[in-house]
Amino acid sequence: MEVVLNSYAKGGFGLILHRQHGFTEASRSPLFISYIERGSPSEKSGVLQVGDRVLAINDYCTANGTAEEANYILRKATSPLTLTVEFDVIETVLPTSGVFTVKLAKRGNNLGIVARSETDGQKGEPVIISDIRTGSVAHRCGSIQPGDRLIAIDNIPLDSCTVEEAMRLLQRSADIVKLRVKKGAAFGGDEVDSAPQTVIYSVELNRRRQPLGITIASTGERGDPVYISQLAPGGLAERTGALHVNDQILAINGESIAGKKVAEAMQLLQNASDIVSLKMARTIDAPFTSPYPAPPNHNNPSLRGSS
Repeated sequence: MEVVLNSYAKGGFGLILHRQHGFTEASRSPLFISYIERGSPSEKSGVLQVGDRVLAINDYCTANGTAEEANYILRKATSPLTLTVEFDVIETVLPTSGVFTVKLAKRGNNLGIVARSETDGQKGEPVIISDIRTGSVAHRCGSIQPGDRLIAIDNIPLDSCTVEEAMRLLQRSADIVKLRVKKGAAFGGDEVDSAPQTVIYSVELNRRRQPLGITIASTGERGDPVYISQLAPGGLAERTGALHVNDQILAINGESIAGKKVAEAMQLLQNASDIVSLKMARTIDAPFTSPYPAPPNHNNPSLRGSS
C-alpha cells in the first residue's frame, strides 16, 4: 500500500527503519519499521506498525541502499512523504455465521472501521461495517469484514445507539478496544463456496512491472468462482508463500469480481498498477473439488488466464 505522511517540521515523520537480522546489506532484504514515535504523523496515520516492510520512500527504492541511507532520507524529507509499504494480514478461520469477540490495539486513535446503518441512523438500528481501511488494525486482524455487524464496544451494547454514537464510542475507547461482532451473511457480499470452514485473507504484491506468476481459471460461466489454478515456479506469487493453488479470488484492488468472468478478472490483474491487492478465500478441513475442467483448456481464454 502507499501511505502519504505530512509533517510541519522537516524530517519529523516519527519512524526509524532497520534491516532484518540475519541479512547483510548486500542481500538487499526489505527494510522494516523498527520504531514509531508516539503522536507522530506515522502513528496518527493509523496504518503503519512496527515490523512493516518499507519498499520505497518517495522515488527511492530501499532495496538499493542501506538502512542508514534510508533513515537519512527520512530525516531530510519534506511533506508530503510517500511510503510504499508491505505487511502481513493474519489468516483467520471465519465462520459463516455467529457472534465472536475480538480485541484490537488502537493506533493513532484509529481502528480503520467505517460503519453505517441500514436506515437513517435511528437508534436501535443495526450498526453495519461498510468498509475496513487497508493497513489499519482492523484490516490486519483478519477477523472483521465489511458486512459484519457491531453488537457491542467494550461491553456497551449498541442496540440503543445510532451509528454516530457508536463511532464516538470507538474514538473515545481505551488503547485496547473490545468488540462484539456478528458475522455478515456472505462475507460482505462476496460469494464463497460453502465449506466447513473458510479462511478469508488479503495480500499485497509489488510486481515492479513484472508478471505476478499466477494462472486463474473457472468453469467459464459468468458469476462462477475464479480460482488460482497454477503458480509459476519461482514467480512473485509463489515466493510470497501466502497464495495457494485452489484459493478463490474475491476482489482485486478492492473491486469485487463477483459476477465477472475469468477473462474480466484477468483484465483487472493485467491493468493493475505495480501494487496489487488481492482478497482471497481458502477452504480448509474439507476435501477440495476443483471447479474447472481437468486438464484445463489452454485454448479457451474464458476458462483460463495468466498474469
